[in-house]
Amino acid sequence: LHGKLQLIVNDTDAVSATLAVPYKANVLYGSLGFMNDKTKFLATPGRVTSTMRAIMVSNNFSVPILIRSAKIDDPSFKISHFQPDTVLQPGEAASLMHLEYTSNGTSALCTRDLELATNVTAMKIPLQVYHGNLHCQIEHGPLQECSAAANSLDLNMGILSV
Repeated sequence: LHGKLQLIVNDTDAVSATLAVPYKANVLYGSLGFMNDKTKFLATPGRVTSTMRAIMVSNNFSVPILIRSAKIDDPSFKISHFQPDTVLQPGEAASLMHLEYTSNGTSALCTRDLELATNVTAMKIPLQVYHGNLHCQIEHGPLQECSAAANSLDLNMGILSV
């Protein structure tokens, strides 16, 4: 892929009013993969807990990928065992780091991004924090936790033939 970018500026001189900037680029087809089930963390209401996960990344590009850095802007997450400037060969998968999530005892739901900087792309891995509580709502009623709502629910399923 190559071409010229033409910039036209306000200038009375026609020669200096146009500026041509040549460019050349290579398009790399591929992606970085990760294990989605390792990016979900349970927040336990009423208890402070800690969960450690190994984060695996796979190189689905046709060229080696240099993982320069990893960061997350949330103090509940801590990155450990990460080696900057790790090279992943094409088709290779490796455990790049360990990620520790420490819940604060609330039932907060959130998604935070683990950001990886590489020589070919910037990648954001979404980290999801969930509480695991199921909520129910009966027609026009309030939204409530299902375990609390179960006592007041009167469900008539009708007649079931066998």
